[in-house]
Amino acid sequence: MILSIVYVCLLYWLGKNKRGAVLYISFLFITAMFMCMTKMHERYLHYGLLLALTSFIYLKDRRILWLFIGFSITHFINIGDVLLRSFHQDYHIPRYNPLMLTVSAINVMMFVYACILGWRLFVKSDGDETVEETMPLVDNKVEVLPMEDDLEEKATNLRETSPWKALFHKTEDHIERGKRGRFFSRKDALYLGVLMVVYTIIALFHLGGHKDPTTFWQPSRGGETVIADLGSPHQITRINSFAGVGEGAYSYWFSNDGEQWQDAMAVKSDHTKVFTWHTVEANKEARYVKIVIDTQESAKLHLHEIGIFGDGGTTPLPIASLKEVDVDAADNGNTAHLFDEPSVVPYTPTYMNGTYFDEIYHARTAYEHLHKIEPYESTHPPLGKIFISIGIYVFGLNPFGWRIIGTLFGVGMIPIMYVFAKRMFGRSEYALIAAFLLSFDFMHFAQTRISTIDVYGVFFIMLMFYFMYRYTTLSFFREKLWTTLIPLGLSGLFFGIGAASKWIVIYGGAGLAVLLFISLWERYREYQFAKRVLRENSRDEAEESEGVYDDLLSVEESTKLLRVQKLFVRNTLLTILWCVLMFVIVPLGVYTLSYIPFMMVPGPGHQLKDVVSYQVHMYKYHKDLVATHPFSSPWWEWPMMIRPIWYYQAKLMPQGMLSSIVSFGNPLVWWPGFIAVLMSFYLAFKRKDKLLRMLLIAYCSQYLPWMLVPRLTFIYHYFAMVPFLVLILTYYIKDYLEQGPLQRRKWVYGYLAAVFVLFALFYPILSGMIIPAKYSFFLRWMPGWNFF
Repeated sequence: MILSIVYVCLLYWLGKNKRGAVLYISFLFITAMFMCMTKMHERYLHYGLLLALTSFIYLKDRRILWLFIGFSITHFINIGDVLLRSFHQDYHIPRYNPLMLTVSAINVMMFVYACILGWRLFVKSDGDETVEETMPLVDNKVEVLPMEDDLEEKATNLRETSPWKALFHKTEDHIERGKRGRFFSRKDALYLGVLMVVYTIIALFHLGGHKDPTTFWQPSRGGETVIADLGSPHQITRINSFAGVGEGAYSYWFSNDGEQWQDAMAVKSDHTKVFTWHTVEANKEARYVKIVIDTQESAKLHLHEIGIFGDGGTTPLPIASLKEVDVDAADNGNTAHLFDEPSVVPYTPTYMNGTYFDEIYHARTAYEHLHKIEPYESTHPPLGKIFISIGIYVFGLNPFGWRIIGTLFGVGMIPIMYVFAKRMFGRSEYALIAAFLLSFDFMHFAQTRISTIDVYGVFFIMLMFYFMYRYTTLSFFREKLWTTLIPLGLSGLFFGIGAASKWIVIYGGAGLAVLLFISLWERYREYQFAKRVLRENSRDEAEESEGVYDDLLSVEESTKLLRVQKLFVRNTLLTILWCVLMFVIVPLGVYTLSYIPFMMVPGPGHQLKDVVSYQVHMYKYHKDLVATHPFSSPWWEWPMMIRPIWYYQAKLMPQGMLSSIVSFGNPLVWWPGFIAVLMSFYLAFKRKDKLLRMLLIAYCSQYLPWMLVPRLTFIYHYFAMVPFLVLILTYYIKDYLEQGPLQRRKWVYGYLAAVFVLFALFYPILSGMIIPAKYSFFLRWMPGWNFF
């Protein structure tokens, strides 16, 4: 605090604009009191904010306005946090509270910048003089004398350096845009449009049924009984039941007279049977079927529909009448709901009629979010399940409803990949190649048709790296600062949305940080270069007065270098503050808002503090998970596809037929793609290629963390790396085409055709198509490729 007092007094004493300095210095003093003294309440910064705003109105310097806005945001967060805590009688913030530390760190950075700005405004007075005024002009031109040979060589060497080219030459991105005119042409619209239409048709074909039973009966206690009268005796062959959320046990009893019951068949509906059909092969002759709720715990079970098949038929037998025994009036729904939707009961259930693999968790939780029910699955953030719930809300509780949004996100990956590749490689043909390879990769197809949350994480990983790439192609020395902050902010926004969908996105945050650091380091090198050149040029000017040297730089070049020297510190600090906002505060806000459906569930345990407890629970779950699975695979097996994951196998198939859904990569994409990745580590270093460097950072940021994860893993965890593997592979295809004769094109066309043929060949086991079991033998290329 003593240093702050000394500093503000020094500012006033040395300041050239005493009148204007008073307001700003008062703002600094009050802010220093708030920042440096103990026991400062939130309200004490109000005076500083008022003085900052008044100072801006008087001095009209936008940098002061940005300080006012920045402190206003952190002040609002600070007061809001205290207010929310007071609602729960929580009047002590822990010493290492993340929100408090983050807000405090931002305040410290803004205060340091405010001190620096004060010195510039009133001591150096950089606001009162322009860059042009510092240049020695004669009739608007620098007087030029003939160059000496060594000076000319010096100037040539200067203009060949990387920082000079970065500052004064157009980037490849600018050059390509200049050649192309518009970035997205009619050719792009045609290529992308046709590819998306073809893929969308394939992806939506047999995605899932549109009808599943929606009404249900929820018993309130064990022992409740419903008796279905079929009107006359029938040879009952099969009973299919559809259970919703909750767990329980019930049993079927059979009778011809309604008095003597025999041959009880028990059914257990646990968490693995949610939104799917449970089949019992009865083979009993009976007129009456009694459904008995066996346990008290079954009170939470939603039983949606029961279909009784008999006499060799494939449609449910009609129910003549229902009789209730010990049925509680407090039940949710009524027993008639068990038999009110017979048209949707399948005789042979498949994936078209119910959930499979982790859909039993994610589709279920999506439904629970919609109906304000305690969510069953709490091991991942909720936003992915909220996306799934949109499909259920629009299309109903059926397989198509809980799968459609993920499939549309999968379709949406194609234009992202196209634009990403077009930005990187400059030509529509290369963009089409990259989008084509992603479209007909096996995992992209299978993983976006199942109602799990991985598709959302990968979708936003692609977006956040795309916009970070856009940022790295810009420079706040060439463009306006705001122009560079827009893609940077979008990268942070999509990082936050992705992290609220699945934690794998947070792994990619490390890659984003590395790319940001490299970009700022390049700006720093250019800044140091500008300082050195200007310093050297000043020496040349001094010697020129003695007739020895001439000026190395033109007026335009000197002005540009002076601008670089002036803007670096300001733009860097503002960029860092922007990153704190868009990569920390906004993602935390999005992440917290994603828990609104959870907080809307009635009853205790759903407040904001419980959201924090959930994060601890999630971390401990993944950290301490000990489990086994026949189709798990460690990280080092994924690129070689040693063990695909077998999601689904249909039961009750005709003899010699099968229906399976498997997820792994297209061998013609993954195997050469992984070789390309390995080669890139050498070539990126040898060529100093920024594109390869960026793609490797993105790839490794998603892959390397899995090497440290002790829990059970599956090949689908490799999905987040596939887009970058595809882009790296496209890089080498581009290299191959541009460094050889035109005849090479036919080999590339042949390769793409082979990728599609392989997709068509494996399509039956990626989509769940019913095929002869013998067909799968032709697809077992490796011992771990089991499909039936």
